[in-house]
Amino acid sequence: MDSDRYLAVYEALSDDLAIMAFNLTRTSKNVRDRTAQLGRAVGRNAINFIVRGLIAQGIGLEAGIKPRAMAAATADNIIRLCTNLQLELTAEQEQEIWDWVASGDSNTRAHDL
Repeated sequence: MDSDRYLAVYEALSDDLAIMAFNLTRTSKNVRDRTAQLGRAVGRNAINFIVRGLIAQGIGLEAGIKPRAMAAATADNIIRLCTNLQLELTAEQEQEIWDWVASGDSNTRAHDL
């Protein structure tokens, strides 16, 4: 999945949560449908991976969540998953993850938002 599609998920998820309470099944379907409407289709498996990572990072999936906070939490989650698998990442590799899923905003960590 490319960076543009990650951004589409964050935006669609933020928009959906602004009007409806989180429900994994309904929310992931709505986000899938919205990303497809935007021409940046993302499958539900990828959306669920992002959503579960947000939950694992302690991000409340509720109205007012900003795409930037989701991006930071997703990057932190992927780095944490690598650490848990004992994959040692260099600072450059961590930055590549940030560039990929959070448009390079490595100065903001999820827990800081």
